[in-house]
Amino acid sequence: MAILRLDRAEIERHAARRGQQGHESLPLLVTVPGSDPGRLAQQVRHVLREVPGGVRTYPTGFGCYVSLLRASEWTTAVDRISLSWADETLPAELEMHVSPPRRATHQWWFAMREGQRPRPAAFLGLTLEPALTERDRDPAGRPYGGWGVAASATRRLVEHAGAWVSASGGEGVVFDGSKDIALLPTDVVEVMSRLAGAASPGFDASFPGTTPGDGGRHVSLDFWGQATYVEAGTHLGDATVAREMGAVLRHHAPGLDVGAVRLGQAGATRNFGYDDELWWTNRHLWASRVQQPHAIQVLTSAHLELAHELSGWSVESVAEDRWLVAAEDVEPWFPTSDDVDRMADVPTEIMASAVRDFGDMLLTPEVAAANPLPQRSEG
Repeated sequence: MAILRLDRAEIERHAARRGQQGHESLPLLVTVPGSDPGRLAQQVRHVLREVPGGVRTYPTGFGCYVSLLRASEWTTAVDRISLSWADETLPAELEMHVSPPRRATHQWWFAMREGQRPRPAAFLGLTLEPALTERDRDPAGRPYGGWGVAASATRRLVEHAGAWVSASGGEGVVFDGSKDIALLPTDVVEVMSRLAGAASPGFDASFPGTTPGDGGRHVSLDFWGQATYVEAGTHLGDATVAREMGAVLRHHAPGLDVGAVRLGQAGATRNFGYDDELWWTNRHLWASRVQQPHAIQVLTSAHLELAHELSGWSVESVAEDRWLVAAEDVEPWFPTSDDVDRMADVPTEIMASAVRDFGDMLLTPEVAAANPLPQRSEG
């Protein structure tokens, strides 16, 4: 027996509410009992392919998440779903409704973002292809828009990050500023891959931690090959978490311009968590300079050639032209504290010594001025 469950009034109210909140898009969820998520997403995308403004579809274990890029076109989308169901283009039993946040997921998600102190996190700067040039600056002088990482490297990243962030096996969520998509662990790699390929790639993926009631795990991808892993749980000491994040750097080392383990917090990882813009506006120098020393980092030979003295550091070759440089003892870099804001807790004497060791590797305004973005060849 054919069944179509579709509440136009509910969708209309949600579209109006989204508009009042300043959102241009509208999230919907299409579900069919027993359907294959990928096949359903393909069918829905085909039916809605000519909706003005466009649509994005994401296959999940909860159904096909649909993002109407122009919320005002909700009536067109609903009409096309209805007609396609009537002529059997879509399955006979189908439900279409707004996509509200899942209560169980958001209970720990908000707790993680609002209540967790910074923990050692892995900050990655993946190699860009092609490299940035002067034409890639916006009118304010900043490098602009795009993920910038090769598709094969992106796939390797999301396969590892997806497995890591969803290791608990619980329900998670991915959020890109305009939509949040509820995920099962089996969904995360495909959804992250699709979001990374979008014109504006910034998004966060969050899942509950592997220990019940103990925070969560968080991965973010952002402009120009920035990726961050955050372990927000509290049952492990900072030094232990730092070593785990060092293992993340080691795994990704072949594809990095630079990587670092430093304190980070879910939702505050852009620009490696630095407050000033010197690092962000000089993305082309990441493969040869660092903003500051950290307990653990992945560097290139171009970095190492500028160092003054690394005899007090562990320097290990982990990939071609990639080196894992770590303090012999990482624990002093993360002193015990119950403070909520711990972003600047590296003891002064430790940082001063590390700065002397890293020497000319450090990015300064003078270094940036002497090394502008290269001109793009016309050939």
